[in-house]
Amino acid sequence: MIDTSVQKYLDQVNTILDTQLTHLECVAIGTGQVLGADLKSSLPFASPPEPVETLEEDTEKMINGFSVDDAPVMYSQRYSDLLYRGATTSCQVSISPQASVEVSAIIENVRPRWTVWYRLNGKCANAKACYSQVLTETSTAVSRADERDVEAVSAHTRLMHIASPSFPYRFLGKWDPTFVENTMKELLSIQDGISAAKLAREAVANAYAEDAEKLVAAAEKNLSGAQANQGSSDLGQLTNAVSLAAAATSNSDKVKDDLAKAAALDATLSQRLKTIADRFGTVASAAPAAAQAANTKADQIRAALGAAAQRAAAQAVNRSFGIGVGPRNLPH
Repeated sequence: MIDTSVQKYLDQVNTILDTQLTHLECVAIGTGQVLGADLKSSLPFASPPEPVETLEEDTEKMINGFSVDDAPVMYSQRYSDLLYRGATTSCQVSISPQASVEVSAIIENVRPRWTVWYRLNGKCANAKACYSQVLTETSTAVSRADERDVEAVSAHTRLMHIASPSFPYRFLGKWDPTFVENTMKELLSIQDGISAAKLAREAVANAYAEDAEKLVAAAEKNLSGAQANQGSSDLGQLTNAVSLAAAATSNSDKVKDDLAKAAALDATLSQRLKTIADRFGTVASAAPAAAQAANTKADQIRAALGAAAQRAAAQAVNRSFGIGVGPRNLPH
């Protein structure tokens, strides 16, 4: 097992190396872009390089260059290419904080668009069909989800505020898909939010179930110890057996509370929770018997010790009065 401090150090070193390699790769790309731009700008009648403006123009042309009949793969691939150019431009202008901010804003505008179409790739034919499908899927997800998950992300309210986009006729040329992209992004976000809320709720339920399992395992261990010592001839071990039997059921309220909370949060845990409850029920019914057996055995030992002590005392008294002493032992 690697010492945690050493492992943390190695992880930090790996992180630093990854960062440096990424930086070196970016520097190489950026240097190539800068040299190429400088070379072009040195030609007669050439203008100085304008990477940010060029990227902005390319973005605008691309967004307004789609057809309403384009398939999701067309959007995702074009946006992917644009994100690549954005990344290389970011490397190119990395020496300028102001230019980097501008490029980052362009990239952040494009990346959500790419995400939407990438998720829909192969699932629908075009923007109109995709919007209809995502709207239906989201409405279905909201109606079927646990109300607590729906409420956690305000799904009902957000869905009511969705405005239906308009789509141009097929042969009216290019169109700007921004509104429908933003609308589908919101719909997908609602779906993702419900899924995340469900996972969070189930994680809490699982934590309660795990806590109950640990408490029951500890209770079973205490019961096992009590049962192992309940027939001992040693009073100390018998006393310990009684203590262990009491400890076995000491967390009864906590186990019941954990099980109730887990059941309320996640109904799918019912079988697992029943198993935990049954295990603790076995402990709860067996622990008093173990304690009683240990107490009974201890009482028997104490009674036997008491009787022996009484006999010894009686014999001592008898000896002091010469009772039971033979003639050869009588004093002269």
